[in-house]
Amino acid sequence: MGSELIEAVRPSWLPGLVAVPRITIAGFAPLVRMQRYQIHSRIETGKVALHFSDVNEPVAALAYDLNRFASATFETVASMTRAAKLPKSAAWLCVQAYYGAYYAAHALVRSLGRTYSRLDQQDVRALNEIVDLFGMSNGSPLPVATYSGHLGHATRSFEISRAPDSRGGASHSGFWHFFLLEVRALQSRILTGSGLASQNQRAALKLHELCESLCREGYNHGAWLSAVRNEISYRHQRGCWYPYGYRRQDADRLYNVLPGWKQDTYSFDLNRNRRPELIDFLTTCVFLIALCRELVESIVDRRTVRHVFLEGGCIRLLCLMTQTDLASAG
Repeated sequence: MGSELIEAVRPSWLPGLVAVPRITIAGFAPLVRMQRYQIHSRIETGKVALHFSDVNEPVAALAYDLNRFASATFETVASMTRAAKLPKSAAWLCVQAYYGAYYAAHALVRSLGRTYSRLDQQDVRALNEIVDLFGMSNGSPLPVATYSGHLGHATRSFEISRAPDSRGGASHSGFWHFFLLEVRALQSRILTGSGLASQNQRAALKLHELCESLCREGYNHGAWLSAVRNEISYRHQRGCWYPYGYRRQDADRLYNVLPGWKQDTYSFDLNRNRRPELIDFLTTCVFLIALCRELVESIVDRRTVRHVFLEGGCIRLLCLMTQTDLASAG
């Protein structure tokens, strides 16, 4: 079931999301390649607006991306197990928790009608063909890059712009900056939105705590999680690899954070409480995973069609994971 936090976020969901019955377009990049849009204004440097006669098509594309990222989130969680012979080992726990959070954050922004997607050569070739067809080129074709975008449901336009630090490929730090800005904007909308002021304030405060967590250790653009992942994965720091830099009890505390992904998001304490930094890192990652779970459960609860698009994807995966948990408990 959706949480109180998700209920505060729900007014900002992409219109039509709960009415998508099945996946018909396999994501944002395939949507671009389909070329079923028009360009009504001359492109700016790295920016263009795609206008659709059928707004259901970009909604379906975002729904597909939401489902695939949520599925990747839950499958990552399912693979996070403790090695019996190496009970103090937590390197892969942290790396996998990071990727679960990264995929979850991608799913969350899709629910808001946003995208952060890589457009490869065939994608930008198709896009530039439509730009030229409508005579809207500025003489500089759109390049292969990562693009951030926003679907304006009322205007049926998908405005995309080149992510500022995406040269050479998709950037994790670039995505976290994009995500941070989206969460801050969401926080402001909640505070000024309808509903009970006390509930809105509580939700905005939790999102503020999330933003503070993303910006720890001076990473003011929101890339703290990515920085910790890099330290563990590439430089073998933080004591997670053999010989370990902590006691067995400390490792137990790290693994005890993981089951929280099934709990209510308001049960998470994202503030600094003199805990080990790895506990804070895992708590933030698992919070995002839990928020993604609450999101997809709430979409199913709010569906306006008999079978919403998630039921054959990430929701089915969640059910399989729950059955496994029950079997293990028995």
